[in-house]
Amino acid sequence: MMKVQTKLVTPVYTKPTPNKSFLALHLCAFRDVIITQKQRVINPFDGNREEICTFGKSSAGWLLMRHDNVIYVEEEACPTCLCELCEEPSFKLPCCENSLHTQCFIRQIDSFKGGLWRETHICCPLCRQNYFEGVRSRQYYWMDYQPLQSTLYKDPAFNYENFESMIVQNRRTYNKVKELLKEKDDALPEEERGGWAVKICDLCREPGVAGKLSCAEEMNLDLEAPYTCDKCEWGKEAKDHRCFLHGKKYAMFKCDSCCNPATWDCFSNHYCERCHNMAGATKDFPCPGPDKCPLGIAHPRNSHGRHGENDIGFVLGCFKCVDPTYEVNSSYEEHAPDPFREADINNRGNLGMFRYSAPPPPKPVAEPIPEPEIKLIVQIHAENAIESDDEDIISPEENEIYENFISQFQISDDETCSSESDSSVIIDEVPIVEKVEEQILPILAPRPMVHNISCDSVLSEDTLNLLNFNKGFDCFDEEEDVFSPPVVMMPQASVILV
Repeated sequence: MMKVQTKLVTPVYTKPTPNKSFLALHLCAFRDVIITQKQRVINPFDGNREEICTFGKSSAGWLLMRHDNVIYVEEEACPTCLCELCEEPSFKLPCCENSLHTQCFIRQIDSFKGGLWRETHICCPLCRQNYFEGVRSRQYYWMDYQPLQSTLYKDPAFNYENFESMIVQNRRTYNKVKELLKEKDDALPEEERGGWAVKICDLCREPGVAGKLSCAEEMNLDLEAPYTCDKCEWGKEAKDHRCFLHGKKYAMFKCDSCCNPATWDCFSNHYCERCHNMAGATKDFPCPGPDKCPLGIAHPRNSHGRHGENDIGFVLGCFKCVDPTYEVNSSYEEHAPDPFREADINNRGNLGMFRYSAPPPPKPVAEPIPEPEIKLIVQIHAENAIESDDEDIISPEENEIYENFISQFQISDDETCSSESDSSVIIDEVPIVEKVEEQILPILAPRPMVHNISCDSVLSEDTLNLLNFNKGFDCFDEEEDVFSPPVVMMPQASVILV
């Protein structure tokens, strides 16, 4: 059953067929009609062209609601998605008696994900009344509201626990925001009240006042940026103190509600002696801060610690590591939520005040990389010369020229003796220092560089031509056509390492 309104002069038939013989009357435009049944008819005239007609049964007969693209009747639409209410389960809102899709109602309440907090997600889209004001402020009002409950269970994927948690959390947040704003406004004169920027903490999901909206606009601040309340700033530095060697059995827990070690493990919560005596109450013992905290270490924000609300607990250390003779006390609960089990950590029922992470897997030991073999480039050239083909075999003439060229860099015995005598004199004048053993590498000469045919030569053809040019082109004897290599003065033979 739904309420519709005619947009045009609408025909009414005795049967759901657009035939003049069944025409009963015409309704004027802008008339409200109650429809109890809808029926869709395709090709009512059995013609070649496909025609679609939609009829609605009313007290006067079958009302022609739509004929192809001609719409005679305007159906009531959902104010959130603007789709027809008849397409999905809907219910009437208690505030203004207007209908709304059930799924649209749930998505609206669950739409707030962070940033600047506003009431738009918990207000009626038509009359703008808050869903949790007046008689609707009762905790289980929406769980007991029969028009809503009768449509919720038509969805096979409906989860009652998630729906209840969503309603309770939004109601609690709204009440806390009202108390917070009232506390802020009571401390100010009348002209300075209001205009607060309320944000939800990303860690504890509690509301907090970040300042004035006007100040944020003047300073061009991003109100949608992540927000952490003052009480959770200390908890941002909290580190993981779990001992994976001994596990939860010997874990030292922090009290959920205050800055003391816990002595009671009550399945869902951990309490010190004082908080255990008021387990069912809403406790408010905020941490005094980094400089005055009795624990002396960073920890997550203290919760209300109401008994029955799952809290995974924060581990301060391990009793077994401190005292090897420690035995488990009588309050240990084996089946309580375990911060050492991934399934318990990821359970949505737990208070996510602190994100635990499993220890990283050990890194594989890298095998030592063998050091590359050091070879002399000149040695490689020599090896290539030995392993080369027959075309690169050194001829006797080339060998003679090669020996003449190498003899320029060899030192005679006389020169050696003189150099030793000179060095002895110099050593007497130089201050005595620690003698360092020098590494003597053999100088392996390259293969002969006759006309520089081979690409393995150290000196290129351009270099030889430049040397010939500097010597006045006297390297060759035009009559005997004999190559006499130029004497190149090198200060020291250089060795290149690969």
